[in-house]
Parts: sequence; C-alpha cells; structure tokens
Amino acid sequence: MRTYVFLHTTMGELHPAIVHIPIGILALYTLAECLRWGAFFHSAHWQKSKAFMIIVGVVGSFGAFLSGSALEEIYGHSLLLSRHELFATVTIYIYSLLASAYLIWVIDISVLSTPLKKKPFAPVWHPLTIASGFVRTPIVVISSALLGFLSLTITGALGGALVRGPEADFLVSVIYSLFVQ
Repeated sequence: MRTYVFLHTTMGELHPAIVHIPIGILALYTLAECLRWGAFFHSAHWQKSKAFMIIVGVVGSFGAFLSGSALEEIYGHSLLLSRHELFATVTIYIYSLLASAYLIWVIDISVLSTPLKKKPFAPVWHPLTIASGFVRTPIVVISSALLGFLSLTITGALGGALVRGPEADFLVSVIYSLFVQ
C-alpha cells in the first residue's frame, strides 16, 4: 500500500514534466500535417515521419493523462479540473483516431500486413485500410489535426489556470471565461 501511494504521488508530481513532451510532439505533428506543398511533403519519408510523430505523441499523451489522474486523486476535484480533463479526453480521442489511421497505414505498407491480407483476417483488415485511407485524406486529416490542436490548446490553457490561476495570461483568461465561468 505504501509503495502504491509513493508511486501514485510521484507520478502525479511528474505530470508537468510528462505532459509537455507530448504537447510539443502533437503540435509539431499538426504543423507537419498542414505543410502540403512541394515534393518532399508528399514523400513516403515525410508520411512515415508524421506517422511516427502522431503515434509517439498519442502514447505520451496517455502517460500525461494517467499522471494527471494521479494528481486529481491527491488534490481533489473541481469544475476547472473537470473541464481540463474533458478537453484532455477529447484531445486524446481526436489524435488517437489519426494515430490509428497512420498505424494501420504503416502496417499495411510493411511486411507485417502479408498475413492480414489473407483469410481469415482479410474481411477485417481490408475495411480498416479503407477507413485509414479516408482518415488520411487531406481534408479529413488536416481538419482533424487542427481540431485536435484547438482542443490541445484549450486543455493547456485550463491546465495553466489550474497551476497559475485564471488570470495567468490573456489566452488562459479568455478560455477560462468561456469554459469554466
């Protein structure tokens, strides 16, 4: 029991350190997704780089979410924390959809997909690859990435309000007044 409390407390206290790396990766991914001109930005290497960023960013965001949940158990619950948690969840859902589409694509272009393209997996795998292709179309992927970034920004501003107060800066105060007051 004592070890659990120590680990739980430590994980919660590490939340500020754990959260900023996925934020940076997901913000960079969103920027990368919006860059669409020139041959380089359409190359397989660029697509794989975006896949890496979104998958690593989402995996990191789960760690950030878990450490935030540990903090909630330590410090209690409030309306502000509830809204912060809601937007964190929305952010994770949006970026997880994109990460899933890229993960399916990465598997599909690799040797790993060979058995998945045969029976008994083909009836499941083929629709997944079609859905992945749809999600990765420019209009869907860019709008989803921007929506995810908007949700990420709101989550971060509400987190800033939790730590520094609702008047920490202009953006924090605007978002606080829109979603908490």
